[in-house]
Amino acid sequence: METSGNATDLVLGKVMLLVRERATLLGVGEELDPDRPFVELGVDSFGLIDLLGAIDDSFGVFIPDNLLVQETFRSTASLAATIERLLADRS
Repeated sequence: METSGNATDLVLGKVMLLVRERATLLGVGEELDPDRPFVELGVDSFGLIDLLGAIDDSFGVFIPDNLLVQETFRSTASLAATIERLLADRS
């Protein structure tokens, strides 16, 4: 699958929605900066586990153990980039 700007935007937008549902420190109506670290959003380890399930349900991708690292979960943008690579690898 070739990734275009539009596909990237779609993946990022969907991941942002999933993260927003778990971002306990993000104020109502506050814009979600995709580069803001998860820890600053209040997404803890339980939230990340829940997010992994939501990613599987929403995108049909499983994040393998070798990608369960800090770099993948640094921010919404880094997580979206990982998901996009996994989707591209499938096709």
